[in-house]
Amino acid sequence: MKKEVENKLAKKKANQADLDLLKKLSTNLAISQEYVKAFANGKAMNTISVNALTNKRNKDHEVYKLNATNKKGLFGGYSTSVPSTKTMKLIPNDEYNKRLEKAKNALQARQNARKPKENNVKPNNNVKPNNNVKPNNNAKPNNNVKPNNNAVNNVVNNVVNNGQ
Repeated sequence: MKKEVENKLAKKKANQADLDLLKKLSTNLAISQEYVKAFANGKAMNTISVNALTNKRNKDHEVYKLNATNKKGLFGGYSTSVPSTKTMKLIPNDEYNKRLEKAKNALQARQNARKPKENNVKPNNNVKPNNNVKPNNNAKPNNNVKPNNNAVNNVVNNVVNNGQ
């Protein structure tokens, strides 16, 4: 009887330690507790590698960002907001590459849909030439320009003086 009580207390302490570690991991990495639980896959929380969890979160977040980019909003605008990591669901490793490719293709399709199609562009035939241009007949020539004979004299003097 005493051993059973001790075992229950030990399990309760271990569960409490796991819960504390779960909260700490989810808070520090800014992800949901469900994400951490799914990543742990039934293992004890103290066996989880923080670096592995961070890398997995970053990879999954990249897919979520691709899915959120250039999404058409409710009022016709396009959203470029980055989704929160708190609402992210774990993407299983065997599905990751497939989902990443799907997200990239969907983003490309959304970007192509935003571009105006070349076939549908109408030429602007409403452009009218500006025939109101008048020549400026008031321009007067500047007859006060004096030649700079000093430059020629300097060159001649340098040639004469250096030649001696």
